Amino acid sequence: MSADLLGLLMRLVLVVSAAIALVLALRIPMRAAFGARVAYALWLLVPIAAIAAVMPARLVLIDAAPLVSSAIVEQGAPTATVATPPADAMSSAATFAISRLDAYIIALWALGFAFSLAVLALGQHRFLRRLGARRAANGVRIAATDSAGPAVVGVFVPRIVVPVDFEARYTPAERELVLEHERAHIRAGDVQVNALAALLQCVFWFNPLAYVARAALRIDQELACDERVMQRHGSARRAYAEAMLKTQLAASAVPLGCAWPPVGAQPLKQRITALGRPRVAATRRAFGGALCLAATLVVALTAWVAQPPRRAYADEVQDGGWLQRSSSARLVHALQNGDVAEARDLIAAGADVNHWIPGDGTPLIMAARLNDLDMARDLLEAGADVDQVARGEGNALIVASQLGNVEMARLFVQAGADVNAIVPSDETPLINAARRNRLVVARYLINHGADVNLAVRAPIVDGNELRSPLQMARRGGHVEMIDLLRQAGARG
Repeated sequence: MSADLLGLLMRLVLVVSAAIALVLALRIPMRAAFGARVAYALWLLVPIAAIAAVMPARLVLIDAAPLVSSAIVEQGAPTATVATPPADAMSSAATFAISRLDAYIIALWALGFAFSLAVLALGQHRFLRRLGARRAANGVRIAATDSAGPAVVGVFVPRIVVPVDFEARYTPAERELVLEHERAHIRAGDVQVNALAALLQCVFWFNPLAYVARAALRIDQELACDERVMQRHGSARRAYAEAMLKTQLAASAVPLGCAWPPVGAQPLKQRITALGRPRVAATRRAFGGALCLAATLVVALTAWVAQPPRRAYADEVQDGGWLQRSSSARLVHALQNGDVAEARDLIAAGADVNHWIPGDGTPLIMAARLNDLDMARDLLEAGADVDQVARGEGNALIVASQLGNVEMARLFVQAGADVNAIVPSDETPLINAARRNRLVVARYLINHGADVNLAVRAPIVDGNELRSPLQMARRGGHVEMIDLLRQAGARG
């Protein structure tokens, strides 16, 4: 699990960093050519690229290679039957091995993430406390201080907050422009955008680009908001600039929300300069928006295609129509969620009872995990293959053996399950029962023909090892299991 999470985090870092670098390179030319709103919209590229990077990768089908049976004989030692899985199965399983270094890195990232969230929450709490008791007046909240606001606060229910001297500091025209600016933030969803940006900065707390991106995003956001206001109040540019100057004198940063203007002389200079630029034509802005959308789609597709492909064996992938695949996937997910009623409806509607979703399993495996005998019987009666292999999950009998469900194991054996079936990387039912110390299931499997000396080569981080039921019992210190296997003739 830690190896999976670390790989995902590394992929996200690369994709998000590349997306941020691209936006930082394009934002100023896009603003000059198509206006501030198009440059601001370009930031959508970053979360879309991140989503694309975690979407399920493309599926690549490979031909199934048969297991190679061999015998390993040591001088003076008895012979054990060994099944060697194909090399690609071993390397695939080794990829998911948990290393101590991976776990340490993930723990360090989690600590940094938690600390960043705590700092963000503390900063927001201090800002709200600095506002003091707020009273409502004319649709806005008036703070108890003159050093905070105007601003929009509240991610889920945004509210406009103005300083206590709002009416004294600004002229009536300036007040209307300031409030229009804050309302434009709310209509555009800028508060939610800032919350998402803050969350992404916490996720990538170790990446300097995340901090640069968040600061640049806030500037582009204010410029875009100014552009929207000036589109409606183009004749009030002077009053708007004067309101900015008055606000700058007492501005304070708000961690989650929209402060007007952002703290600092450089953003203020940019905004006042932008007020003097000619208005961008609607057709030109629309063309810029189309370019922005095209760039987002190209980057998202590139991020998705760059993922390592998922590999599946051709004989394990169903070739039904789209509707059947959809209902079959729903069947697996319904059982995964314990929704037996929906599962029965899908079976009756013709869903493929042998559908396999890599990483989740098959309907019969799900029934075994739920220990639902009635559902397992329904699936078998509907044509479920009791020996169907789902690499990574095993097969139905292996799952029942892992969980110690002897009644489920009995049902599968009576339905013709092979008690000595080998699944690469998942071994055999008896090996799994021995590992988990499932005495009752192990005894049942042995009584129904399970080979106590059947050993399987299994991948580990630095190669592979030979695993047998007795070895797994010894590794777990399961004394009763060891005795049971020896009484049944286990050697070694």
